Amino acid sequence: VGPENQRQTSHQWSGVVQYRLGINEDIFLGASVRFDDYQRFDNATTYRFTAAWVFPDLEIKVRSSFGTGVAQPSFFELFGFNPNFFIGNPFLQPETSQGWDVGLDYTFANGRGLLSATYFDSNLKKEIFTDFTVFPFTAANRLGASMRDGLEFSLKLMPADGASLAASYSYIDARDDNGLRELRRPKQQGSINVAYQFLDDRAGLDFGVNYNGVMLDREFILATPKTIVTLGDYILGSLAVSYAVSEKVQVVGRVENLFDYSYQEVFGFASP
Repeated sequence: VGPENQRQTSHQWSGVVQYRLGINEDIFLGASVRFDDYQRFDNATTYRFTAAWVFPDLEIKVRSSFGTGVAQPSFFELFGFNPNFFIGNPFLQPETSQGWDVGLDYTFANGRGLLSATYFDSNLKKEIFTDFTVFPFTAANRLGASMRDGLEFSLKLMPADGASLAASYSYIDARDDNGLRELRRPKQQGSINVAYQFLDDRAGLDFGVNYNGVMLDREFILATPKTIVTLGDYILGSLAVSYAVSEKVQVVGRVENLFDYSYQEVFGFASP
């Protein structure tokens, strides 16, 4: 029996208290506190505060939030899964994060359109990463703080009954504790989705396009001097058709990677 065959357990219980307040249907405030009692780690208390101010005459809502969070290591990171290549690190500590955002929502076309913009900023301490400088590989906590900030834009439209359009774009600058770009995290992402319901909403068409920008990844080829490679951007399309045969039966057909794009999410591993 090798060390990959093991039985491990972990227990935790959590509690959340949340309060929401609306003032004159214009100002909305929220606060929540969460307590986590971990068996393997120190207990943690996290919180989140939200605020929104609606301007009905302008059809604009200004919103913001601030909060903290905790993420436990996974079982694979703690105990490994293949001792020949990756071993666990039982001394890992949970990741902690702190972040804030501010955004603006604009409603137009008599409520049939919604345009949103958000700026966000957060930092991550004790980020868990795979340490490729040792072999077998293992997981470790970063010593410093990892930073993330960026912009998000979204558009939602209902141009006609049964028809909807949604589009989004994100720019994210994610860097580790050394100020280097995080691996497998694109700077740019975007999507467009068009849906249409017809035949008294019994039939539906759904067409989507997703864009994933350029990413960096590790290169595991000892014969080359490189350690970091660039993964190209790609566009994925999807098409779905559905029909409700009855109130209890629906038939759905779906095509993924509609444009037959050749791409990699992990270096050296082709995707369908």
